[in-house]
Amino acid sequence: MRHYTPSSVVGGCLPVGSPDPLEAAYHAAATALDTEAVHLVSTVLEGHVYYLAAPSAAFASTPDAGTPLAAALPGHPAYLGAGVYLADTPDGLVYVVSRPEYLGVYAGDVPEPDALPLHDLRDLDGESWRPYRLAQERAERQHSQRLAHLGFAAIAAGLVLWAGLVLANGWLSTKEAQAHHAALRQMEQVAGQIDTRQPALMQLAGLQHVASTVMRGGGWIEFYRIETGGAPRWSAVLPAWITGDYLIQLGNAKAERHPENPSLIKVGIGDVE
Repeated sequence: MRHYTPSSVVGGCLPVGSPDPLEAAYHAAATALDTEAVHLVSTVLEGHVYYLAAPSAAFASTPDAGTPLAAALPGHPAYLGAGVYLADTPDGLVYVVSRPEYLGVYAGDVPEPDALPLHDLRDLDGESWRPYRLAQERAERQHSQRLAHLGFAAIAAGLVLWAGLVLANGWLSTKEAQAHHAALRQMEQVAGQIDTRQPALMQLAGLQHVASTVMRGGGWIEFYRIETGGAPRWSAVLPAWITGDYLIQLGNAKAERHPENPSLIKVGIGDVE
């Protein structure tokens, strides 16, 4: 693995306040770097998430790079305790001051250099940078597809079970039994043709995607309406600090200030009520 730590690397420590600790780290990094495309390395320890981050654009020519500075994160297997950790960047050395509930990144002079032990990580194996938003989007798509296939597989299995129970009752005549055998074969064929292009399945997958994205951002859905022959309409409430990539994930949803709480926004497709 090639070692690469961009000169623009930032880092920090945040309390864990959501089911996905990396979500808070991502938003903090996106704000500090002024970009929504972010690569991360991180650890979670005793109610805090520690992270290093850099703009994804810095990895255009080194997509599989890793950084030895991951060892400066409390909870990492190679962590050596509170100290000052150093590694190379294209523009010189970078220092990470790491101690419980604090992590800071410095280029050049380090505050109070003699207060903590110095750890040189330049010869240590690196840990791969992770393109956080891309990984999340892939995971959500795969999860939606799995749920959709499971739902329709359950429907198909129910149809087959119902037909089998009817045949087992024994009160059907020979011709009726033959007819039900034919119907059973037809239902099995239909079940095998069900896929993610079915309209009902697409609607269910859309609802699951919106719900998981909104909940992951710390919000909630106010309503979700599916109208015959039309696109779904929905409205949700999210924290005001949500970045624009969330609106892209939600189908470029419209956003408005919350009429009663300035720390919230209302987002949705159609009329945001």
